[in-house]
Amino acid sequence: MTTTDQAEKKNLETFLAEIDQELSKVRPYLGWGFKRSGLEILHCGEPVCSLFRVKTLASAEDHSNTSFIIEVLTETKEVTEVTVPNKLLTRNAPAALDIMSDKGFLPYADAKCIRQMITT
Repeated sequence: MTTTDQAEKKNLETFLAEIDQELSKVRPYLGWGFKRSGLEILHCGEPVCSLFRVKTLASAEDHSNTSFIIEVLTETKEVTEVTVPNKLLTRNAPAALDIMSDKGFLPYADAKCIRQMITT
């Protein structure tokens, strides 16, 4: 029988492994050196934001109303989902990051940089 603590630890370990794998794909595409250090994503050794990963891209059958389903790591080390509309992310990245922040996401860098990581 798995305890809640064991399940949460496994969930966190899986989340961290997925982020490491996804960051390795972002680096060559953007030509930027992103990496995870502890519970933050770094660029050139400087903190960019707390940990997140794009879980999936969702849209209506006609491909309208596209949204990113993003997992963020809260300050209590829980993984939670947030839905961010692509329209908002494209037109007003700071407002989109505010939606993520309501779930525990911590942005440190320019919103455009984080937007680029999400959409890549």
